[in-house]
Formats: sequence, C-alpha cells, structure tokens
Amino acid sequence: MAFTETYLPWSRNRYFYYYAATAGVATESLDECLNLSHAFEICDVRFHMSAVHQSTESLVVTLDANAGSPYDVILIDWSAESKQDYIWRPSTTPMIFQRGDMLSFLLLKSHVDNGKAGLIVTGWEITV
Repeated sequence: MAFTETYLPWSRNRYFYYYAATAGVATESLDECLNLSHAFEICDVRFHMSAVHQSTESLVVTLDANAGSPYDVILIDWSAESKQDYIWRPSTTPMIFQRGDMLSFLLLKSHVDNGKAGLIVTGWEITV
C-alpha cells in the first residue's frame, strides 16, 4: 500500500491530497511516509476506520526533521479506543515543514483487524 497523490491545477503553492487505505486484510497495518521534494504546509490529517475498535493502541504521526534529530517530534498520538474517525489540524497556523522533512504515519495491525482504514493528508507544496 502506498500514498496516491492528487494535485489541483498549478498555482504559486500547489495543493496536495494524499490518501492511503488498507484492504481490510487482518495482517495489514498502515505504515506510510510523506516526503515531498519541496517545503510544505499541512492543512489537515483525516483518519477513518470502517468500524469502531476497542484497541488501546494509537495512530502515531511523527516528524523526521531534515534539520536533525533535535527537531524530530511526535505530531499526533491518537488513541483509537472506541472511536472511528479523527481529524487533526495544526494548532499553529501555518505549520511549515522544510524541504527534506518527512512525516511518518503508523497504525498497527490491531487497529485494522479485518476492517478497512483510510488516511487522507492535505496541504500545500511551497514552490516559491
């Protein structure tokens, strides 16, 4: 499984819409990386599971900063226990990521069980 990218028509800043989904296979986890060739801004991260799960594990999104490990941070650590949907928007507007920064998205298998899970990441590529 990999992110599928979709872009709107060109502008000064290109809007992106990446999505990834599991097929509902019991052994499949969600483990994706977003690594763009430009600086970028995240508008939101949306996550949906096909059914509510009782798991206590989390959807974890981490920043692997190009500037080095002192700048690495966990952006999201969301517990999926008894929940089905999650939307995250940065509390700092705008939240600019530098060229070479990488966002990692991890949802362990126990969240997915035999249900499906989907992840959508939207934002702007900064192509000044």
